[in-house]
Amino acid sequence: MFSFIAKKRNPVETNIITSSYDSADENINFRENIEELILKVKSALREDMDENEENYDNKDAEVFIESSEFDYIERFLIKNDYDVTKTVSMMKKTLQWRKISGLSQMSDTSFPDLFYRLGLVFIHKQDVDGDFVFYSRMRLKLKTHNEIEERFKLFLFYHLFKVDQLAAKIARKYIIVIDCTQTQLQNIDIANMLWCLNVYINKYPAGLKYVIVYNLPWFARAIFTATIKLLPEWFKSLIKRVEKDALFNYIPIENVPSYLNGHDVDDPRFIPENDCYGLKEFFHNVSETVLNKEVEHFEKLLASVWN
Repeated sequence: MFSFIAKKRNPVETNIITSSYDSADENINFRENIEELILKVKSALREDMDENEENYDNKDAEVFIESSEFDYIERFLIKNDYDVTKTVSMMKKTLQWRKISGLSQMSDTSFPDLFYRLGLVFIHKQDVDGDFVFYSRMRLKLKTHNEIEERFKLFLFYHLFKVDQLAAKIARKYIIVIDCTQTQLQNIDIANMLWCLNVYINKYPAGLKYVIVYNLPWFARAIFTATIKLLPEWFKSLIKRVEKDALFNYIPIENVPSYLNGHDVDDPRFIPENDCYGLKEFFHNVSETVLNKEVEHFEKLLASVWN
């Protein structure tokens, strides 16, 4: 379990928190108060599950409510400044969204290997503090068929939960690197970006340490400034604009992929060893003609970027 300080906390603060108590007894009492809040949240969620069983996935109920492996309840409490009512509301919405979207039943092999090979998002090694790093390569973000776009969003959200769990399981945090290197105007979709940010802000627990926006091109700076004005203050405070070699102040150069001038020559993309979903099966609502055209486009992009 994590230890906490007794002052009112900002929701950006994450699950690795050290106690500032001078007295061990006070620390124990505060820990007991946290445990009491956790029980209240758990009780409220169990009651809602009994009344609205159709809104919950049994697997998620075990992981998010009953298990302490990822300390979800505690971290949602942090996100909501220990407000039980707000925490219960956020967790209910998160669990219901995960069931409706299908995220609750997804695994690494629930997506086509094309998604992994493209490398739009991936998790790769640790930062200078030993926290996990989640990368998003904006130059690989292209406007595509609506059904394919929605599936890419699920891929993104799945991996954000994955890095969150990897970090929480060992009481660590994680950072997000939005790599804008060689990004062009066609790669920027403000409406889609804001929608994804809104989902993340309202559906994920505390655990994010900061967001690095790396190598933002000049033409996107005004767009960036306008976009962050629409975000909550606590999230804006996490955003760091970083250029060129300054990235190595946050991530050791030996952990940074070579395409970002780091010393790590290994392919940072993770591709599941077991069989992934077939493209036609995954995109059964997309006509074969449209799918083939989109796949050809992605394969050409993949080859040009990853050599």
